[in-house]
Amino acid sequence: MPEYDLEGQTLGEYEVRARLALGSMSTVYEAYQHALDRLVALRVLNPKLAENPQYVKAFRHEAALLARLEHPHILPIHSYGQEHGYNYMALRLMRGGSLKDKVGSSGGLPLPECSTLTRQMASALDFVHQQGLVNGELSRANILFDGWGNPYIGNLFFAGLTASE
Repeated sequence: MPEYDLEGQTLGEYEVRARLALGSMSTVYEAYQHALDRLVALRVLNPKLAENPQYVKAFRHEAALLARLEHPHILPIHSYGQEHGYNYMALRLMRGGSLKDKVGSSGGLPLPECSTLTRQMASALDFVHQQGLVNGELSRANILFDGWGNPYIGNLFFAGLTASE
């Protein structure tokens, strides 16, 4: 359980409903956006890290970079905000699980599906690199699927991203 449990609280226009994932830098929650009557994924920077202005600046910079990366296989960001000492970004909610979930204990996918997925992810990474950025953390857990099975890079960690950029 994270030191900060935001379930039932409101951040900006988002009502936090349930924790989806816990990482060392942030926690992802399912949240409801009343204004648009939709569920989103709310990624919240760890409050311990938010005590350091460098981390807050880097998190905000990452949100701005994500907002400029429009690609069919990169998870889109809806908004960025800061409230009650919490820094957050709202992202499209992925309902199809991760590649890690999909391959499970089998460790693989059928060749045609693997080939298609590889092309789609390569296209997204090529696009990121064309923007002068480098993804430093692509893993099976960071490839997410929507409800129709379309894959997205769900967590773009930009290698070398610093608060001074």
